[in-house]
Amino acid sequence: MCKSILFLIIALLQFNLLSEERLAVSAYTHFNSEPELAWWKSGNHNKEPIIVSYDRFYSGSNFYGIALFYNSFGQFSKYIYKGHQYESRFNNIHYELTYGILHGYKDPFQDRIPINTEEGYGIGAIPSIVYAKDKTNYYGLSLMGDAGLIFSYFKKI
Repeated sequence: MCKSILFLIIALLQFNLLSEERLAVSAYTHFNSEPELAWWKSGNHNKEPIIVSYDRFYSGSNFYGIALFYNSFGQFSKYIYKGHQYESRFNNIHYELTYGILHGYKDPFQDRIPINTEEGYGIGAIPSIVYAKDKTNYYGLSLMGDAGLIFSYFKKI
């Protein structure tokens, strides 16, 4: 996956399609529920929990994007989403909410997300808190329902 994502990013940069947008590299961790704890301890989970995403802002605080990753079960997954930034009363902190189509959680793991089809299409919503270090560098903490957390570094480009 890493070579494919790198190739996609280089191609987008070559054609200047990423101007004034943001790229993110993220890692995720899990809250392990009792039924999955034995599975997690077995070592069958994805040992490289990396997410690469691209966001494009289209009006003020609205954006859309795509995230590419291998899910916890080693299945290549995609999240295509729309999002909105919400200002907070604290300097350098804002909130984000994304919602969209998630694809890749297939048999036998399609029941790991609440709304999902046998073909692996589902819906998702992810709330986040984002800290702006400066005008181009951001750090985020996102909640994956009751499954875990995503730690992100965003770079405006």
